[in-house]
Amino acid sequence: MTDTPNLALPYLQSQQAQKHVTLNESLRRLDALVQLSAVSRTLAAEPESPANGDRYLLPEDAAGDSWEGQPAGTLMAYQDGAWEAFTPAEGWRAFVIDEALLLVWNDGAWSAPGEQAARLGVNTSADDVNRLAVKSDAELLSHDDVTPGSGDARKIINRADAGKAASVVFQTDFSGQAEFGLIGDDHFRLKVSDDGSGFTDALVIDTESGWTGFGGLPKGQVFISGNNVTSPELGDLHIEKSGYYALLFLDTFATAAASFSVQRRGRGTAASPAAVQSGDMLGGFSFRGYSATGTFVQTGLVYAVVDDTVSGSEVPGALLFSTGRTSA
Repeated sequence: MTDTPNLALPYLQSQQAQKHVTLNESLRRLDALVQLSAVSRTLAAEPESPANGDRYLLPEDAAGDSWEGQPAGTLMAYQDGAWEAFTPAEGWRAFVIDEALLLVWNDGAWSAPGEQAARLGVNTSADDVNRLAVKSDAELLSHDDVTPGSGDARKIINRADAGKAASVVFQTDFSGQAEFGLIGDDHFRLKVSDDGSGFTDALVIDTESGWTGFGGLPKGQVFISGNNVTSPELGDLHIEKSGYYALLFLDTFATAAASFSVQRRGRGTAASPAAVQSGDMLGGFSFRGYSATGTFVQTGLVYAVVDDTVSGSEVPGALLFSTGRTSA
């Protein structure tokens, strides 16, 4: 062996002539590599008047009499009027003066600790798609009680535009089965899949109105509250259309009370309702069967109508029963 294994410093040989030449070569290499710092890592053109001892880390396609053709990342040291090239080894560290940045040679490139964190694998390997990869039975994200922080703890997922996805996907054996978030539009969706490719909407919330749809886009408002019912206006499940209840279930709030299905009808708008008029249907139940011709046929109808002039707080009405065969 004629050189040291790490820095390739030449050994002095037994009975070697002009030992000072070999020793000076080792000292020159040590001077270039120990306590390594470089003027820059971005200068592509070889400087015309470098100072003795200057060192540079070469970028791609460096140009100059001595720099031309050297691989990116090569350490070039100017000593005693000449350039010498050094090939970095795994784990070498260098301080870049013009950036005040400490770099490490890793996997064939110089990078800062923050640049290395562009990929982070915990108990596994990260890649260009999954730049953060974790294999663990559990993960903990907690509020900051060290700095201290605000006490809040938020996970933020930001997408480029409404056509993209900001979501969380749940998989079995890397096949997606459920996903929730903003997926392809401005609605909040909960989607499910049995094959990992075709997803079906289970729940959709309109982020502008807050309306909720089960199995598709909402066509009315669904409101679910607690069991503490103190008024007929509150209940376990409200379904509204155009501001009026299409269906209202009330939980029991007194010993003698019962649950009701309530249908309400008004004229005007949700913001400015108006009184119903004689002949208005207030709601009802339609009973229909699927016929041999491929249509639903109505065979029974129970409904309430306003059957007289509305005045004051009175709404006169009648309950009607009818049978018929009307397709829909």
